[in-house]
Amino acid sequence: MNIYQLTYQSKSIGELDQDILNLILEEAITRNSQEQITGCLVYFNGSFIQILEGAKENVLSTYDKILKDKRHHLIDLLWENDSEKRFFEKWDMGFFSPESDNEILFVNNYKLLSSFADKSRGATLSFWASVEKVLDSKLL
Repeated sequence: MNIYQLTYQSKSIGELDQDILNLILEEAITRNSQEQITGCLVYFNGSFIQILEGAKENVLSTYDKILKDKRHHLIDLLWENDSEKRFFEKWDMGFFSPESDNEILFVNNYKLLSSFADKSRGATLSFWASVEKVLDSKLL
């Protein structure tokens, strides 16, 4: 079975508090579990970066819902392709967002995670490069 992967980046409408982020995560986990979609969502410095993987129809349906979600805008499709395997196989939706007092630790830990990640495919390379760019933008 081929897996379809899609990576996008967007900006939140204002800063989102932890309650809203938790709601987004709960919605994603429920929907993705039902649709057999895996992936990772990162929220940092007002930006979302997400990779979705699963059946093409399910991923595109989820992305269409994201395009209509009023909590974010400036949605930019970074990558889409078919793959022979999932890279986030055990994650209905991995989610990362720092607590304000642990921001530097978050950035450093995430960069370490990124250094170990499989970047052998365009989708994962695009995802991790976009995450690193957003993380670095806060430090500049």
